[in-house]
Amino acid sequence: MKIIPIYLLLLLIVGQALAQNGTVSKVAIKTQNNKASFLNPRGFVIYLPENFDDSGETKYPVIFWLHGLGKDGDGSLNNLNKIYNDQICEWLKTHDIPFIVFAPQDHNGYFGGAYPSRLTRFVQWATEEYVDNIDFYQLHLAGLSAGGYGIREFIVENDDLYKMFATLTPMSTNLNNANNYAQRIINNDQYVWIHHGTNDSSPNAIGAVENFHNAVQSLDPKRSRLTAYKGMGHSAWEEVYDNTGQGKEQLEGTISGTEYYNWTAEDDTWYEWLTLHTKTHAPSRLKISNTELEDEEAAGTIVGQLSGNGSYPRKYLLVSGEGDADNDKFSINSSNELVIEEATRFIDQSSYQVRVGLSNSEGSYEVPLVISVDGILSADANDYPGGISLYPNPVKVGTHSLILDLDNAYKGQLDYQIVNLSGALVTEGSWIKNSKVFSQPVNIESIERGIFILKLKGNDFQDSIQFIKM
Repeated sequence: MKIIPIYLLLLLIVGQALAQNGTVSKVAIKTQNNKASFLNPRGFVIYLPENFDDSGETKYPVIFWLHGLGKDGDGSLNNLNKIYNDQICEWLKTHDIPFIVFAPQDHNGYFGGAYPSRLTRFVQWATEEYVDNIDFYQLHLAGLSAGGYGIREFIVENDDLYKMFATLTPMSTNLNNANNYAQRIINNDQYVWIHHGTNDSSPNAIGAVENFHNAVQSLDPKRSRLTAYKGMGHSAWEEVYDNTGQGKEQLEGTISGTEYYNWTAEDDTWYEWLTLHTKTHAPSRLKISNTELEDEEAAGTIVGQLSGNGSYPRKYLLVSGEGDADNDKFSINSSNELVIEEATRFIDQSSYQVRVGLSNSEGSYEVPLVISVDGILSADANDYPGGISLYPNPVKVGTHSLILDLDNAYKGQLDYQIVNLSGALVTEGSWIKNSKVFSQPVNIESIERGIFILKLKGNDFQDSIQFIKM
């Protein structure tokens, strides 16, 4: 017997009646990190479906909705009204769908920038923050106009975060820079549905998406759809989120070598099409919420919460390999928390090396961790409360730089050193911190594989953070 996923059944109900019990909320930039390793790098609007289950027992499909020009802003609550009161977010105030929807606000609408792009960093944060609630088989990315350029750059980046997405929905946009990367759609087991108006104009004329669509179709005709609305200009997205495009006059059949998809009233809704495309993927990220213990902690103390990505079901475990010297002194409990099984004594051992893995049916991912005792890796940071993070971390060999984010009140000269676990200096330098929120690339091109500590020191401030180069 074929089993229909519960969210498909709910979609049938949604099609019959309008529900109004989901919630649409604004979250200002850098105000939330309950589970993620750093504060939200973009302000965003979030939709949580009716009777949202925050316990982690229910996993929800996710849509990332990327706005276009005119909705850009600084991510403050006031600027987020541009997104909150328009398009899919406005529609969701009176309609329920069984998805979590993230609508981040970009400062210029293109969601780009040097790698990691602004889109990449937001997706990383959101999938960490809501890791217990997300169905990682069902991640979907939709972008309109300039937001579709963000999708295009994501295809070109082709990093592990991008590869997790099951579908892409570019609307009224330009995909030309991705034409040579069509094979990645096939390799990543992804599906594309492009929506466009026949009267859209440069740089987003319909030809700017036809070439990419044709390139994907030439490899696998099932992987790409192009729906072209006759006489429509730059607004095809308005036909998608509320499904009003179904049955509107469209191009049909194959014209000048391009095959167009006619979206009829009898077809699946956009949301149903999304949920029909499920993918599995191996874990590619694993983190722990804390790496410091106090002196004389009791045996059985919880070190931190483990989190990662990858399809469910999945399992955290201690594994053998580089950095596993103290594995026998730790365990992982049923809540996926790392636990130390002996009392800590700083005088005897100031740090522990443990190697942790995350596995599912598709593969596994492992990282070495260093657990320090009595704050040996951090001092005086409490004088300037705030956040410190490095991205990406762990980092792969071949990456030229990390991005340091520091959010606290300290201002002035900021010296840094990178040392290995033996304390040997690897490199050093200095910056001037003139603002509360400070973001700076850290050059690691010449650093080989290993575990390192980035130490920061100002006139009356010091802090540090560990990173791993694999």
